[in-house]
Amino acid sequence: MKFLSRLVLLTGLLLAGCANPFESELDDLKTVRQVKAVCRDLLHFKLDKKPHCEASSPATCVNGIKLPKQCLQIAKAEELLSTPEIRIAYVQSSSPISELSHILDGIFFAANRVNESGGIYGRPLQIDVIQDSVPVIESFTKTISVKVAENLDTVAVFGHYESEEALPSSITYEREGLLFLSAYAGNSALTNHRFRMTFSTTPNNDNQAEDLVHYAVSQNWRRIAIFFTVPEMNNPAEKFEATTVRYKLPIVIKKAIFPGKLDYRDDVADLTKKHVDGILVAAKGKDARNLISAIRQFKITQPILGFRYLASKDTRGDNNLVSLGTVLAPVLEFDVPTVLKGMAGFQEKYGYTPDLWAARGYDNLMLLADAIKKTKATSPEAIANTLRYLDQPWVGLVGAYQFDENGTLKSQNYQIVDIKTFFN
Repeated sequence: MKFLSRLVLLTGLLLAGCANPFESELDDLKTVRQVKAVCRDLLHFKLDKKPHCEASSPATCVNGIKLPKQCLQIAKAEELLSTPEIRIAYVQSSSPISELSHILDGIFFAANRVNESGGIYGRPLQIDVIQDSVPVIESFTKTISVKVAENLDTVAVFGHYESEEALPSSITYEREGLLFLSAYAGNSALTNHRFRMTFSTTPNNDNQAEDLVHYAVSQNWRRIAIFFTVPEMNNPAEKFEATTVRYKLPIVIKKAIFPGKLDYRDDVADLTKKHVDGILVAAKGKDARNLISAIRQFKITQPILGFRYLASKDTRGDNNLVSLGTVLAPVLEFDVPTVLKGMAGFQEKYGYTPDLWAARGYDNLMLLADAIKKTKATSPEAIANTLRYLDQPWVGLVGAYQFDENGTLKSQNYQIVDIKTFFN
């Protein structure tokens, strides 16, 4: 009776309403989502202990399962019976890091593996890829998260790689009771607001800044230059500078640079007038590539240090950027043999060897699947509690995953690598 008692308790809590920081009409939709999840679990999970009933019983008896009366108040029995899938949304991000699309490949590969093995207690996973044609970030975040949340059958969301997208979207998902697993956004504010439905599955910018400064100290750097693109919410360069203060590392050049330029030589020309031991470049994609190119055009060979954005093919694939000096970036541990073994068949299906991003997409989906199995329920709030209070870290292909009460990942650290040897 343990499973039945859990469902009865969960249903009671959902229908009684759950405390949250918002007061609006959306709270009703949040409850509907939770109740729908409970109803489908009763009908479709292949578990032994369920509240059975006779066909001659009242209308709440559906396929021999006694449902709470609220199930048929929010949906027809035919709808609940005909949709056994566990629906997960993936929001196509506008991030400039081109290979982040590999995360989606990893998610699909993992979902297919789960489904081929019979699903989760007999229920298949369905990944809905959602795109928006609105190019402006403000409009994107206002429309896409609301669009995702409108589907009350969806229980979890991946995507929103840019922090500018992830932060406002997390508000929508908190209000609407959707579990949000953020696989890339690095802003520490994403999980320091004490929301209950958002989990960051990657170490945030604070961790990166700490690791980068530790590296600079280990290399005996004494004079550092910082170049960062603006505008950027909670700029990681600020985190880096704040950390250098604790270690008494002087910043001799600090310059904010507007993104989108093809030639940054005017912006970095001060490097020809002052000696520095190392240079921090806090930029992404083509901006990072063009900034580093401008520095190297002045024959400046000091090592360049950057955030994880530099560990992308946009920078490491350009030999001109690394020919005159070292370019370093923090990356998470990545054991190629482990990933190749764990994702056997991936290369044949997608045409490339699974990289860090594909492996992390795989891990994220498998982490969610494991949490659903442990919870024996698809209620987003119940899954969130399972993730929040893991007794032991969940171990994936590229690291262990364990969270604090705010949903911040606390179980992984970065290593500083030379990008010209990255994954080679």
